[in-house]
Amino acid sequence: MKVNYLFPVFQNDNAKNFFKNFCKTNFFKKHENYKLIFCCLKDDKNLKYLKEQSKNNKKIKILIFDKNFTYNDAFDASVQFFDGDIVLLGDLKIEKIDFVFEKCLEKHKSGAQVVHIVKKHTGIKDFFTTLSSKIYNFFIKIFTNKRDRLNIISLGLIDKNIIDLFKVLPQKRCFLKNTKDLMGFETRSVYVSSKTITYKPNFRVISDSLKTVLTNSIFFLLSLVLLIVLNCVLNVSTFVNVLLISMLFINLVLISLFLPKHIFDVRNFKTKKVDYKIKEIN
Repeated sequence: MKVNYLFPVFQNDNAKNFFKNFCKTNFFKKHENYKLIFCCLKDDKNLKYLKEQSKNNKKIKILIFDKNFTYNDAFDASVQFFDGDIVLLGDLKIEKIDFVFEKCLEKHKSGAQVVHIVKKHTGIKDFFTTLSSKIYNFFIKIFTNKRDRLNIISLGLIDKNIIDLFKVLPQKRCFLKNTKDLMGFETRSVYVSSKTITYKPNFRVISDSLKTVLTNSIFFLLSLVLLIVLNCVLNVSTFVNVLLISMLFINLVLISLFLPKHIFDVRNFKTKKVDYKIKEIN
């Protein structure tokens, strides 16, 4: 079995320490047929070390991005280079990632073609997390007819059959790797502690969905102020009041729809509207 590893390297990561420790693990030594794909920024301090490693190891491929990228961008760019029986998504923030990979492989051997890594919460936090996920997925099904597993996007396992599907669906591949509802394929979950430090998407980016939320929030406040002022100063008609209240309601509905959509877009799609210039080594 050939294993492909994907490791995006971000500027606050230490690729040297991670790589040395990972190569010493029993999991890595046990799977000699592999390809390591690292994604790195062109001016990252880690790039020099990775280039040195790739000179001595033809199983290492480096994709060099010319500008800041997200995990989804790295995954999207790497799909064309996947040629293994399974792909393991890696996160340099996980010190003992071999244990996570081992659990993923166990699920795969028992029939799972996609394995998601999910943070497990307990107590009152679990209640609110579960409630939030149900509300979130209620709105997301309106847009996609599928559910988002709310897994850690930087960890997991995907087998060759799914990768072949992703290669012909470039616009949907980031989303489909995170959904529970892959028709015809079995997906399972591995749970890790809620305290596990992993890559986090930046939800502060301005997506089209967030623009809709901000625009309707402004209209909501303006309509509310206008409703209050008109009723305090003037004796407005019932028609005007109904019209303003209707506008408030419409704004609230749109905010409720597009705020989850913003979270979904950041989690599941490329955040950049333009293609990167990517240089590959090996």
